[in-house]
Amino acid sequence: MVVMSSHIVKARSVLVGCVWIMFLVAVFAPAAQAVVVSELYEATIPVSGKAAAVENEAFALALSQVLVKVSGDPEVLQHPDIKTQSSDPKKLIAQFGYRAGVDAANPFNLRVVFIKPSIDKMLKASGFPLWGGNRPSVLVWIAREESGQREVVGNASQQGFVEGLQLAAARRGVPAYIPVMDLQDETAVTVSDVWGLFVDPVVEASSRYNADAVVLVKTYGNSGGWSGRWMMDLKGQQFSGSFRVSSPLEVSQLVIDEIATVLAKQYAVHDALVDGEGRIELEISGVEQFRDYVGAYQYLEALAPVQSLDILRVHDGAIQVSVWVAGNEARLRQYIELDRKLVPDIVPIQSAEDTLKMYYRWNRR
Repeated sequence: MVVMSSHIVKARSVLVGCVWIMFLVAVFAPAAQAVVVSELYEATIPVSGKAAAVENEAFALALSQVLVKVSGDPEVLQHPDIKTQSSDPKKLIAQFGYRAGVDAANPFNLRVVFIKPSIDKMLKASGFPLWGGNRPSVLVWIAREESGQREVVGNASQQGFVEGLQLAAARRGVPAYIPVMDLQDETAVTVSDVWGLFVDPVVEASSRYNADAVVLVKTYGNSGGWSGRWMMDLKGQQFSGSFRVSSPLEVSQLVIDEIATVLAKQYAVHDALVDGEGRIELEISGVEQFRDYVGAYQYLEALAPVQSLDILRVHDGAIQVSVWVAGNEARLRQYIELDRKLVPDIVPIQSAEDTLKMYYRWNRR
């Protein structure tokens, strides 16, 4: 088990996010799987007005959020080269615009879209990875205790926990979900299961959601704030941490921040990994129509580890593809396993070859 260090987080002001980006988080969704997050290079900042000083401050905050979201590493903001290159955010902006807000103190929402190649170049030049848009979905079970009463969060009455999860998940680009806590969930999972951080029964009960990662959170509140622990199961790997914050909203925010950093370390791709780049050959069956060909090609092209690809052969409902990846076969396989667009196919007896070869079937959906 990999255990993260404890964190003691003091109360801090929380920026209220914009409703239009909340689709990143499907709270109470009945099913989940790896999600393609498309708004990685943009951020929406609530603002009090349209004055130049307010606008410039919002530009800087939006850029900070995007740099963390794309790299997956909060430490990116402390790097001296990043600080220098981000000193004038306007040079990196592709477009921006205002929309009506929902907060009386901040009646406008400033949406800022940054230039993707410029952001990527900045991060790569400073040695930071890029975390692609195909990201693992996360199911979060929260057991809370207050005034001697324990319950599993899963209804609208616990808005602090739900709102915190929504805000942090949108800000970090993590598709996060809360169980519906219907009769099926209540029968399969007890408060004691979540409170005790008993991973096995909760992971088993979570199978209906098809999430890539399952997180258990136990937290108890009193006049001094909220404390607790969290544990995440990611395909058999377990990670954990602890926290002390001032509100339910901050509980969810801190947990999402920490698991986002863990996930980024698993999936973000450095420009030059220690194990270098390599050529891998894939044979993909089930490519019966032109749309299958286009779909499979575009899917592979969008995977974060893929640097380039070439079609070697198209024959008998299958294609052979040569892929250059940052990393190795395991890294590419890890990304493919995030969804079900490519499923493992029967591997024929192979002759000795200089290149690796992987066999998949295109899952037309």
